[in-house]
Amino acid sequence: MDNPNPTYACRMQPVGAEILLELEPQALSVDRNGKIARFPYRDIQAIELIYQPRGLHLTGFRTRVHVGARKPVVFDDTTFSGARLQERRAAAYRAFTTDLVERVRRENPRALLVGGRPMWLQAATVLFGGGFAIFMASLALRALSASQWLPGLMLAVFTTAFVAWTWAFVSRNRLCDIRKDGIPADLLPKGG
Repeated sequence: MDNPNPTYACRMQPVGAEILLELEPQALSVDRNGKIARFPYRDIQAIELIYQPRGLHLTGFRTRVHVGARKPVVFDDTTFSGARLQERRAAAYRAFTTDLVERVRRENPRALLVGGRPMWLQAATVLFGGGFAIFMASLALRALSASQWLPGLMLAVFTTAFVAWTWAFVSRNRLCDIRKDGIPADLLPKGG
């Protein structure tokens, strides 16, 4: 008999155990290595959606589910299918996360449903990213002024790519209230 409840599975680390999540009628079920925990939707205190690229991917998404003093339930839109190989699960992640947020929204009107990152973390990212970009740009300029064309151009290209990546990271992670505004497209993978 097939299970009618929506499920999602992912392996967060190359050598870690797979996490199987299931949306039961009244609770989120989390199976880690055969140990099953159930979190009633009415007890979920917060859900955070974050844009978080990892590895060689230019996109990546993460969901954190907070229930009391317990360790948050965390899952990504990718899963490790080998020591270094990651598989994209965009459509499944999008459907599961959207369904989970809607169930918690209905069952617990007090739950905090947010997207993005806190302002202090965003400011720290901008400060570090800006400082690093200035440092790299100065190295590129020094190399170019010394007629070191290839290293200078390589540094300039790297600096440009770094600035573009940092800008995308910060702009997609603007803090928002999902309960009020819905899930922004920037915090879910495309498709599905």
